[in-house]
Amino acid sequence: THQDSLPFIKRVIGLPGDTIELRAGVVHVTGKPAPRCKVKEIEYEDRDQETLEWEKERGVLYLEHIGDAYYTVMQSPYLSSTTWGPETVPEGKIFVMGDNRDHSYDSRSWGGVPFDLIKGRAFLIWWSNGPKTDPLRFDRMGHMLGSDPIMPKEFGPLLAPCLEKLRGGDAPSPH
Repeated sequence: THQDSLPFIKRVIGLPGDTIELRAGVVHVTGKPAPRCKVKEIEYEDRDQETLEWEKERGVLYLEHIGDAYYTVMQSPYLSSTTWGPETVPEGKIFVMGDNRDHSYDSRSWGGVPFDLIKGRAFLIWWSNGPKTDPLRFDRMGHMLGSDPIMPKEFGPLLAPCLEKLRGGDAPSPH
């Protein structure tokens, strides 16, 4: 199948036995909503998956928390009522999603990923190319994944209150 032939880097959202669902754009893992905090509405450029052209997009940036991971996700302000599932992750598979939730080809499209297709854990951004206005994104290259989220520096002060808010709540499923 298509997903078997291409390498993808995606976030693990569910393990075998977890039930995954999107309700009004919020990920639920086995009935518990993934805690998140709205950071800011932003404009950014993203590559259209069909034309491969870079286009201006508007999105809402959230800081989300599942297990011990805190990470940023982008959602379209026009698709905030997105629903999907529920679907239970089968044995021997994981459920993955992209951080750009409304523009991601992931387990919502092709189901769980078999354990034997997992190549490893991404830990470093080696290369990052972007639109013509920013063809080589040097600020992303060499970034260790799992360290501070990658985003423009002006968002740093906005993340601190969200991180504090999320650290006070419970997170679903220890992934």
